[in-house]
Amino acid sequence: FVDISLDKSQPLSLNNAQTMENVIRSFIAENQNDIQLGSLPTIPNITERSFSSAEEGAMHYGKYDTSMSSADLSSSKSLLNRYALSVPLEPNCRSSKEATTLHMPIYTENELILPSHLPPTIRKISLPIVFRGESKKKKHSLLALAACVRLHKLGLLNDRLLPLSTSDMKEWLLERAIIDLPSCKRQRPISFEPPHAVYVYSISQTGGRFEEVEMEVCTQEPGEMRLAIISLSLLPENLPAYYFKHKELGVIECGASYCGKIMLSKEEWNKLTGFHSILFNSRWRQRRKKSKWFCFDDSIFEDQDRTFAPYAIGCLDAAGDIDWVRIRTTIAEFSRSSTARENAAQGDSMVGPTIWSPSYNQGVSYIVYGPSGKVCSDPFPNEDYLSFQDYYAKKYGIEISPNGEMYQARRMWEFPQTLSAMQVESLLEDDIRYIPTVDVPQELFAESLVTNPVIMLHSIVLPQLLYQLESYLTVTSLMEHCLCNFPILGQCLSELSIESVMEALTAKSCCLDVTYDRLEWLGDAVLKLLHTDSLLKWEHTSYLHEGYLTMIRSEMGCNDHLKDITKAAGFERFILLKPLNRAEWCPFGLRYCKLDKHGDEQAFVADDTVQRQEPSDKVYADVIEALIGLVFIEFGYEQCVHIGYEMGVSFRPGNEECRRWSDMSPDQNLVSFACDFVGVSDFLNPHLLVEATTHQSCLHKPVPSYQRLEWVGDAVLCLAAREWLFRREESLCVSKLVVLETTLVCNESLAYLGYVKGLHRFIDHRNVALPGHFQSYQLDLETGRGLWSTDPPKVIPDVIEALIGAVHIDSGLNAGQKAALCVIAPLLKSISCMLGNELNNLTSLLHPKQNLYEMTGGIISARVYKKDVFHKLGFPSPLLCEFGCYSSVDGGGYVGVVKCKQVILSVAVEASKLAAVNVVCEL
Repeated sequence: FVDISLDKSQPLSLNNAQTMENVIRSFIAENQNDIQLGSLPTIPNITERSFSSAEEGAMHYGKYDTSMSSADLSSSKSLLNRYALSVPLEPNCRSSKEATTLHMPIYTENELILPSHLPPTIRKISLPIVFRGESKKKKHSLLALAACVRLHKLGLLNDRLLPLSTSDMKEWLLERAIIDLPSCKRQRPISFEPPHAVYVYSISQTGGRFEEVEMEVCTQEPGEMRLAIISLSLLPENLPAYYFKHKELGVIECGASYCGKIMLSKEEWNKLTGFHSILFNSRWRQRRKKSKWFCFDDSIFEDQDRTFAPYAIGCLDAAGDIDWVRIRTTIAEFSRSSTARENAAQGDSMVGPTIWSPSYNQGVSYIVYGPSGKVCSDPFPNEDYLSFQDYYAKKYGIEISPNGEMYQARRMWEFPQTLSAMQVESLLEDDIRYIPTVDVPQELFAESLVTNPVIMLHSIVLPQLLYQLESYLTVTSLMEHCLCNFPILGQCLSELSIESVMEALTAKSCCLDVTYDRLEWLGDAVLKLLHTDSLLKWEHTSYLHEGYLTMIRSEMGCNDHLKDITKAAGFERFILLKPLNRAEWCPFGLRYCKLDKHGDEQAFVADDTVQRQEPSDKVYADVIEALIGLVFIEFGYEQCVHIGYEMGVSFRPGNEECRRWSDMSPDQNLVSFACDFVGVSDFLNPHLLVEATTHQSCLHKPVPSYQRLEWVGDAVLCLAAREWLFRREESLCVSKLVVLETTLVCNESLAYLGYVKGLHRFIDHRNVALPGHFQSYQLDLETGRGLWSTDPPKVIPDVIEALIGAVHIDSGLNAGQKAALCVIAPLLKSISCMLGNELNNLTSLLHPKQNLYEMTGGIISARVYKKDVFHKLGFPSPLLCEFGCYSSVDGGGYVGVVKCKQVILSVAVEASKLAAVNVVCEL
């Protein structure tokens, strides 16, 4: 073999070296019988021999037929190029002719090399000796025709001999990967056949000033009345107690305890549901919607999607029996007309504290204790008014009788809307507000819809208590549902606290301090790795480019697919969606009805305008991811794998791992460096290191490029970073966690960590531009350009992720996670040291673009323009100087612009797009 370069003193050029390599390979191919080669790895069931008859037949006849199309010598090259161009690549892989060439078929004199994402054993197509005397054009067409046959046999071209479209690829893979879930069991309809057994749970409320205030408004001994939950089925044992801090009553401890089982007739049940509706019409109804009232919805008995049995709120007497007298009295009082209530207040029949409402403001209620001995003409306590009569005339424009009787009263306690349950250790009894007594004129008041102040006192935190109890019952129902339909998941959830599972079911729309946000963020990374492992070991994906793998992984984890899984699993009815407010939440079994008046008669009719709230697609997906995140953090990755199979979130691959790599042994220096870099003692399969460090420009190397290992390492690194942040900082919200994660795993961070350790010296490539890029990056680092104002070679972070992926494949999840944390350890140390302070102090360390977006909630936009385009768009030239932007570019370069509502906030000029956007966001 002869060195064909002209200047013997200079190293071989890339073209001459490739030409010599092709000569050597042709020689070996033509003399295979005389040269003893080592055994090469073969692909089970798919070897060159299996293609030989079809490929040679197509070359012999100059044509290849399928059921729907055919290819001949005139169309074969264009069909092959079309396939190569259809492979989903990153934009920078086709940014220039040289970059595009790396992913196109390469023709030599008698051979064709297919793109590097295919396994090495099927990439090379050799022209049979019988055709080697043909013209160059015909030989290329014959090789392209053989390549089309091979790709069609592999399923990478459809029967039209066209590349699989995105939709075709999704459909083809998903129908093999995704299993059909059987329908889960639903609740049986309840038939209320009298007499029906019900279960009574007494509601206790103690603490703070509750007993003191109850004594003030009771006509008998305190504790003579208690509210109760009357349920059609047994509730879980040991229901939790809840603590609510009220501004005027202090800390109230609420709980429900089992009293016993009784039998009810249909009429008695109707009275209980009527009393239940009255309580919430008085306590929880939206005052501005005067025509809408709560009524009990009997259709819930037939609802198979209910999470627990219907219940009603009743009241008990001192003996613990249902107080039917008080219930009937309350229903009768509520049914009175406004005239009857006014007449009742004007009479002298008051036997104890009663609730009155003024005619000039019926949204305010007072507890009236009895006559105060004053009349309306008596002096007013405030010197601004002469008398009570003068006060009402000037304040409200109402004339009252000077001899009208005044009654001693207190404003009704505040009925909070968004009072949250609190932890015992966080409760303090300070700042209790006392309500003073006032004098009110009898003639301006009418009795309220509910006149008994004891009932209203016990209803103050009733909505909050029921909201918490319904959430608790929803979680316990989910656990039972999973034990019945998904035993592995059900067993995991049953070993956890109710609060932990409730966190995974609580949507952000509930507006609570704890939602599934953090668990969903972690579960998304777990799901990504589950799908990665499944696809990596699946026989159908062994020939696919990582772009297709990314596409199918995204499709398997997309909201639409996870929504289908959630619905098939029957989880949608367990999602906690509604916040505790009057507009969106009411107790299970109640619904809004319209008050329909016909003369003196009135009736409630169903309000069809109020529809049941359905979760969005994203909420469906979030709950699945949150549950997976919860299982991962409590039980580990292996349990997530089993649950993924059980629920159909991921699929069960074959027994054999469909990874293939070359038998090329790595250089010992590479092995030593890689072990030190990722923190492992050794590699069981050191051949993986050759693949992990091979750039896609090595077209003739019998090793696939690092791209598939990089695809694996991306998922491994993502999970490692998120788990570390999740466990390290329990108080951080997701928006800040996202910024920290981006800082840890972005290309800029990984490139810096790899370059300073010399990783670039071990990358095997044939790209003439990379050495210059390495040098310019080193110069930027040496001149103090910082982490974010440089343009690092993307190949370095790609190889880092490939090395992490190699460890994951070689030694399993735990080793891969440790390797990922070992790589980013310097950044983890810096963040750990600074997280003790305010996160604002981390600004210089955080990723500028991600940090800006999370801070501004999406109202800020960052764009990059070429410098000449920037001026052509009408931006004034002095703008660059006006903003005092940093520029290291003379003439060319890129302009980064940050805008808010079309107002320019900052401008920066840099040599690269990445640096321009990072610098302008940091500014």
